[in-house]
Amino acid sequence: DEAAKEVVDTYLFYLAEGITNFVNIFQPEAVILGGGISAQGEKILVPLRRQVAADVFCKQVSMPKILCATLGNDAGIIGAALL
Repeated sequence: DEAAKEVVDTYLFYLAEGITNFVNIFQPEAVILGGGISAQGEKILVPLRRQVAADVFCKQVSMPKILCATLGNDAGIIGAALL
């Protein structure tokens, strides 16, 4: 579906812009994505990594790892249960 693809592409564009801003300001070693998006794995990570690498200000600084959270969408529930 072309409309759905456009929505996903727009979402990924703005997510990558947000991650790029975070990387430009804080220069983290890693950016971990959790929640429902983490279920998409490499399908989401590949375009995000590509756009963030293209848009960061300082190309000399090593790019942070962009990963999906191991606990995925269950992180909040597991954290609450551990309290």
